[in-house]
Amino acid sequence: MESIDPTQLIIFPYNESAHWMLTVIDSYEGQCYFFDSIGHDPRQNLKELINSVLVNPNMLSIVDIM
Repeated sequence: MESIDPTQLIIFPYNESAHWMLTVIDSYEGQCYFFDSIGHDPRQNLKELINSVLVNPNMLSIVDIM
């Protein structure tokens, strides 16, 4: 596994009940952007995951899939 560069944006598409949302995490700036065309707020479990990544971006790693 390779560590994620903290200056990279992490783009996380999220599907819930046939509705797509997008989360973009900028760990360098400590910012998160949540896009939802319906205007829903992110669920609590997604907020917790995002907060964990912002506190410790090294918890994520890139996995090569072959």
